Amino acid sequence: MSILVQEESQLNKEKGFSLIETMLALAIFSMIFLTLLPMTSELYEQMEKRKMSYHAMTVNYDATIRHKNNPNQTEGFTLIDSVRYDWEIVNDQVCSSYTEFNEKRRSCVAY
Repeated sequence: MSILVQEESQLNKEKGFSLIETMLALAIFSMIFLTLLPMTSELYEQMEKRKMSYHAMTVNYDATIRHKNNPNQTEGFTLIDSVRYDWEIVNDQVCSSYTEFNEKRRSCVAY
């Protein structure tokens, strides 16, 4: 009976983490964080690019409607989320251009 009591009291004294366990937990946490961070950043960038492409198509649609209502208006611009989308209509084609991550993009649609 006294051996059992000694083992229980010895187990109760060891309540914290050892240095090895702490280092292992930090290593696992760091590996998870360092693999998820670049992946999350890439997903965010792809989402932003798709959103800007969607906005460009919306600008093309709006430009087509404006041109239909006023045939003399063949160019203009629209601001969406602080991004300037310039549009123009040439040869039955509406094109919008914008800057995406310091890179010029152009989206054209025939109508």
